[in-house]
Amino acid sequence: MGRGEGFGKIVGQGVRKMKEIFSKEFGADRAIMEDIGMEAKGLEFSEYMPKESLAQQGGYGLALKGPQHDEAWLIFLDMVHNFLPTFEQKAEALHWFPLWRTCSALWSLQAPVE
Repeated sequence: MGRGEGFGKIVGQGVRKMKEIFSKEFGADRAIMEDIGMEAKGLEFSEYMPKESLAQQGGYGLALKGPQHDEAWLIFLDMVHNFLPTFEQKAEALHWFPLWRTCSALWSLQAPVE
């Protein structure tokens, strides 16, 4: 990947581009590529195993920046503390948590009021 040669050149472009190249140039089955090459908004999924947490899966799919935990890291609340036992509670958290995280990040950037 570092030299930009051979297989490294292909995988160094990211999963989205890699799926496209494998399908067009090597005849790979696009459906299989979509199943094994997890990405959203052009970014690869984190190495977490979100299959146990519906809230974390939703967070990956709905995050503005792609599948990452910064905006909706709900696996701890969902799996460790069981604060989100119902589907409705998970959906509500996926609506409000990213807004709260964004607002709290913006508040932390403001200069202190004197």
